[in-house]
Amino acid sequence: MKRVPLHKALESLAWLEGTWRTENQGSGKYPTIKDFSYYDELSFMSLGQPMFNYTAQSFSNSDLKKPMHRETGFLKVNPGTNQVTLISAHNFGLTTIECGEITDKTINLNSTDITRTKEAKMPHVTQVRREFKLHDNCLEYVFYMATSNTPVLTEHLRAKYIKIVNYTAAKMQMKILQLHELLNVLAWLEGTWITDEPAVGTYPTIKPFNYYDEINITSIGQPLFNYIAQSWHPDSGTPMHRETGFLQILPGTNKVVLSLIDNIGLFTVEQGDLMGDDNNTIDLNSNNILTTDASVPSFPTLTQTRRVYKRNGDNLELVFYMATSKTPELTEHLRAKYRKVV
Repeated sequence: MKRVPLHKALESLAWLEGTWRTENQGSGKYPTIKDFSYYDELSFMSLGQPMFNYTAQSFSNSDLKKPMHRETGFLKVNPGTNQVTLISAHNFGLTTIECGEITDKTINLNSTDITRTKEAKMPHVTQVRREFKLHDNCLEYVFYMATSNTPVLTEHLRAKYIKIVNYTAAKMQMKILQLHELLNVLAWLEGTWITDEPAVGTYPTIKPFNYYDEINITSIGQPLFNYIAQSWHPDSGTPMHRETGFLQILPGTNKVVLSLIDNIGLFTVEQGDLMGDDNNTIDLNSNNILTTDASVPSFPTLTQTRRVYKRNGDNLELVFYMATSKTPELTEHLRAKYRKVV
């Protein structure tokens, strides 16, 4: 995939690009829990689009560096303004849309929409606020939240980060735990899958197109997979569509849930069954689609999706269907064949 210069819309946030790690330990507190400490790593990555790909991964403060909270999504700037939107999916079944402003080297964000999967546990988060501030080459961060038990916005997290210049050499040694027992039936899916031949995209309202794609399905010992899919143009190598989120199996069932946010501003929750004698097929249908404030306005409204993953020998086949406000029937949109990178 081609490395593209920082998009003009992100120039006011050029100072934020990169990987940031807690200088010491972050501190967590809340009226309903015990105080705690944690390590954290933030990534704001540019692929030349008018947004940063955003990931935050926290770890326990023990020597084990056990993975804790993870959120993943996109930080977008409204071109020509100081308005910014952060859309992120969290690994406990929550999705937040936060809007705010950039002032000098400070970003203030407040939630405008919070969506959760049916499996999200109580108490429910009802409001969030966060602030990023660059001070003396450190990134200072404060996160507030309100819940169904604590209705007033209350400080929850506070941390100070330093930018990692040579990330490869200084990569945090997170403890990678064994695959969670709930995911054993999907052990074959874990890994990185790439298309060797261009995949095919079609739809009644657009011209057919080709693309390359890479899907990363990774486990860090929790009862879900981290999921990232990135496509790019087969000729220019320019990044195209990206979606990121979490794939999980509901305990005691063959039900699979995929929660995703993509870089056109859509949040989807898809649920379906693990099928086949060898559990080699996953058939998912959307049960929730949220169009965020950061959605691309020129696109027809997405109303329904279906995707089918099928293991065929050493290959993974994917067919993706969608319905929109202009094409109300579920219609094939993408078809791709992947091999696992060993």
